[in-house]
Amino acid sequence: MNTSESVRRSTKLAAAADRANEGKGVELGSWGSLGGVTVATGGGGLLGSVASSEATTTPSSATTSSTMSDESVETAPKENRIIMIADPSQDPLAKSLVPAFCDLIQSSMDVTVEVLKPTMTMPLGGNNAQCVILFATSLNDAVGCKKMLDRLLRRTLLGNGKMGNPPTQLVCVSTLGTERTNKMPYSLQNILGGKLDKRRQVEEAVVNTVQQRVTEPPLDYTILKLGEIKENVNESFELEAGDVLDGSISPQLASNILQQAVAFQPFARNATFGVVGNVPEDSSQYVWDEAFVKVDGPELLRITDSLGDASYLDQLHEYLGEWALMMESGKKKLATPIRVAPSSIQLANLAREGVRERAGVRLLFLPTNTGSAYMSKAEERAREEQSGTKGSLPSSRKRRTKPEGGVEVLVEVTKDDTLRVRTKRCNMADDTVLKEI
Repeated sequence: MNTSESVRRSTKLAAAADRANEGKGVELGSWGSLGGVTVATGGGGLLGSVASSEATTTPSSATTSSTMSDESVETAPKENRIIMIADPSQDPLAKSLVPAFCDLIQSSMDVTVEVLKPTMTMPLGGNNAQCVILFATSLNDAVGCKKMLDRLLRRTLLGNGKMGNPPTQLVCVSTLGTERTNKMPYSLQNILGGKLDKRRQVEEAVVNTVQQRVTEPPLDYTILKLGEIKENVNESFELEAGDVLDGSISPQLASNILQQAVAFQPFARNATFGVVGNVPEDSSQYVWDEAFVKVDGPELLRITDSLGDASYLDQLHEYLGEWALMMESGKKKLATPIRVAPSSIQLANLAREGVRERAGVRLLFLPTNTGSAYMSKAEERAREEQSGTKGSLPSSRKRRTKPEGGVEVLVEVTKDDTLRVRTKRCNMADDTVLKEI
């Protein structure tokens, strides 16, 4: 009976979508669009198991003008599935990393990994995968990347009448140097064909897809930059935010970092970081957690030497508060004015970050007439003419709400009773202009 009901619903959806798109072209893998939602065909039957992105519409809006308007639209369950878009036959990085990653995942997690070549037609809705891993080294350009993501993240309606669940994280595996093509040795690597520029464009396409997304569900990105992949690597393990490292990486370390970014590290979400070296002798979860803490902010400085033992935490925090107030008062000249605020300590996060105790302050930058707020004389005159006033606008008109950036200074006692001081960026948005203190 359940099978018959599913077939009945599938047939009605397909027929309704076909009527709604009569005379219009439809995409491969789709019966057409119904109420703004793509109705997917199946791989094995009339409307098989091609899952899709989760719709934000209500049941009635998702089934407008269809014969299903009086029936509820449920959401299909998520599947433990990862889609990898890579070409191991042509891409040396994918050739080394894809098998190592698949072996690691299958030996330690109950997750299905599906490898698709970039030349293939991407499944509408992403087969209910929770994560999509794209190899920038396997893609030709950003245009092709955007087309793939459009299909993978598409809202679709399954044959059984349920809404599919889309991926919630996009991971772009790239290489070091894509942001340093004006420096050796990356400038030399980029001479023929501009391969690093193309990889950078793919990275930006992934980030823009996430930042410009206006529909549910929430979507995160991770940009992972790897050194040259080699079997025998004598370098020690390093992980840093941004594109600042140089060196090589072993397939074993690369696969471990990729697994951590996908399954275990929230700080890897909406972040860019690079990795080089080999798997450390101590490869416990604590070591991985400690490494990924640097990505949060990101971290600017870490001091562990000559600070004393854990008993000095309160004393160091008191000194830090006095120092911050002195900075705020103007007794010490700063390039950017600041406001001091206490750190927001979330106890639930301490264990994950390998910390027993924490205290700190935030130095929040105040608005200035620099960066995105800067106006030329001509722009100021145009603004005055538009507002009909001379001079500065009323405070209610020029109040800014977007984050201006800042620096957070934290005093911490780690799980091994080490006292340390960390500084990291805070109060940041995607378009926040970096400022000097």
